[in-house]
Amino acid sequence: MPKSIVSGEGRARSNDATVHGEGRVRSNLAVHHLMAAALFARNTAALEQRHAGQPFGAFFEEIMWSVSSCIVMSVAAVEAHFNEWMADLGADHTFLSLIERRPLIDRHNLYLWHTGQKRFDSGKAPAQPMADLIEMRDALLHFRPEWHDERKRHARLADRLDGKFPTSPFLTVSEPFFPRRCMSHGCAAWAVRSARDFADAFAGAICVKSKFAKFDDRLKTA
Repeated sequence: MPKSIVSGEGRARSNDATVHGEGRVRSNLAVHHLMAAALFARNTAALEQRHAGQPFGAFFEEIMWSVSSCIVMSVAAVEAHFNEWMADLGADHTFLSLIERRPLIDRHNLYLWHTGQKRFDSGKAPAQPMADLIEMRDALLHFRPEWHDERKRHARLADRLDGKFPTSPFLTVSEPFFPRRCMSHGCAAWAVRSARDFADAFAGAICVKSKFAKFDDRLKTA
């Protein structure tokens, strides 16, 4: 299991003095978040297999729940991963306070710039898939319904993401891409992969080990 970080001092006694110490415990969640995302992806795969060949039905609701949760937790894992490394590395608090409200990828790039490292190219992997994932997460968390013939944000999301992963086998191309046809195991697996690739690339850029490497078996998406 991912470990909490414990630091502090103990207690020592001599004949004429007693020394007291206090300890601190810090829990990390990046690995847990990505494990949760992978679990939701595996659940989606199992649901698609169980209902293979069946017409669209009530079971699709659970698929939507699993894929949506996978997307949200994948982005949460990257957010936690960044914050954990900032704590681990003792990053400058003044600098962090200046960037804390910036978009997630910008925070990563600003830290790389701050430490003299090459920033991610926004038009290439791993930054581009991560930006796509964040856009999908935001569309779910700040969902606004749109009529099928008056789609705006939903249509932009489709233009950005359609074709990047297999869509639902239970819906035809006549169904709008978002919010239903995109809900597939292909999307869930892509979400986990995009999040991990970005987080691992950031770890490599700052010359630290991936927090996820030891948990490959629990990060499988199928």
